[in-house]
Amino acid sequence: MKLNKDKETLYQIEPLVEYAFFKNNDIREDVNFLSRYNHSMGFGEYKDDDLASYIMGNEFKSRIFAKKVKMGGVGYVASYPENRGQGDINCLMKEIILELHGQIMQFRT
Repeated sequence: MKLNKDKETLYQIEPLVEYAFFKNNDIREDVNFLSRYNHSMGFGEYKDDDLASYIMGNEFKSRIFAKKVKMGGVGYVASYPENRGQGDINCLMKEIILELHGQIMQFRT
């Protein structure tokens, strides 16, 4: 599911990202992480009201030869160990692709 951009969601993302990427500092105070977070879309899966898997999706413009195109990238792909192998990341990746495709189709019409 696409996540809201609010403090509550960031508080749920924080322990998962810190765990998965061995962060020793609070990412809510990390200028680099917050810059990426503020310019991205977050996607996550919950288990019993707790965030269990997360992916950050980033949109950007690129140039292929002379043509400008919209592109997307992913980062901070993470799941807690007890949630791995459940298919969450696969579902989230499909959701990101559909979201980006939908934005391109809106742009064209």
